[in-house]
Amino acid sequence: MPILVLPGLLLLIASLVKPLFVDRYVLYSNIGIALLLGAWMDYFHRRRSSRTVWIAAVAVLAALVPPSLSLRTPQSRSNDVTAVGAAVREEGRPGDGLLYLSGQYRAFTAASPGDTRFLTDLALAQDAVSSNTLAGVELPAQDIAARMLEFDRIVAVRGPAGAQSPTNPQEEAKTSTLRRYFREYRTTHVNGAQVTVYVRGHAPSPKAGAGSDSPGASGGVMVSRARLSTSARAGRTGGGPAVTSSSPRWVPPAEPMSA
Repeated sequence: MPILVLPGLLLLIASLVKPLFVDRYVLYSNIGIALLLGAWMDYFHRRRSSRTVWIAAVAVLAALVPPSLSLRTPQSRSNDVTAVGAAVREEGRPGDGLLYLSGQYRAFTAASPGDTRFLTDLALAQDAVSSNTLAGVELPAQDIAARMLEFDRIVAVRGPAGAQSPTNPQEEAKTSTLRRYFREYRTTHVNGAQVTVYVRGHAPSPKAGAGSDSPGASGGVMVSRARLSTSARAGRTGGGPAVTSSSPRWVPPAEPMSA
């Protein structure tokens, strides 16, 4: 039937030029399967006894139960946005910076704004609603780097291990600044994403909680509930170092001068 075949076929053909196929875009075509099953049952109802039809109907429904239940579990999705939001809420604390690597992962926490309401989105220039986009509009690269240097602790949301991030000046600014001025404290792995806490190199060392000697990771959500010690930001004076960009490619900031 056309409604079953054409939507997916057209998207697959178009994807040869530009990737467009997403399974949820063609979910409505499943109605074609229902119509085919109904026509098949009607055929048997006309040709065979009604008892055979009922047995066939029960068999079909029983066969559909396992995949139907599986589709309703978090494991059936490529990402679990509820778990991502919970990890950000657990790892973040009021006043922390929030960073998305890349900006498209901002959609992971958009469903539950309460998970990030105490954090500062360091790269966001215009939110999704006002910009009429899915993930909002981000600041220029030099502004993102300068804002990052105002924080001692940043919670970063990124894709799963091995995922490729887009290459642009904003993403280069984020990764370069983290690599130069911050160190990774711990990472929480959830379905389809990673939530990593970064601390400034000059900040006090985090104290591990009871029963945890180090912020290790072991194939899932961290069992450690350690919390970082009080931020040293209050003891700093002045802003971050100047950041300049003499070309479309982002230039990392110079090392800060010691007092």
